[in-house]
Amino acid sequence: MDLLHSSWILAFVFAFTFYGSGKLEEHDRMRKGVVWVALSIVTSVLVIRVCDGGWLSELLAQIGLFVAIAIFRTARGSTVQSKSR
Repeated sequence: MDLLHSSWILAFVFAFTFYGSGKLEEHDRMRKGVVWVALSIVTSVLVIRVCDGGWLSELLAQIGLFVAIAIFRTARGSTVQSKSR
């Protein structure tokens, strides 16, 4: 396993990015930084090791993860707001 391969470097960059983004949203005693980085690492391992994907596959998978988190947050935010009314 070559950790200096471009796919793994991209995976580490995205893991740190998702961790920082999740840390910005920690407000209700849930460690979103840890959850987001775990999702990013699992996505990276699945794409690189299991699917034998390259850096473009890794990039597209991480963008897909970002979109999935945004959709989840939007759906969850709308249900939380409707319950509080």
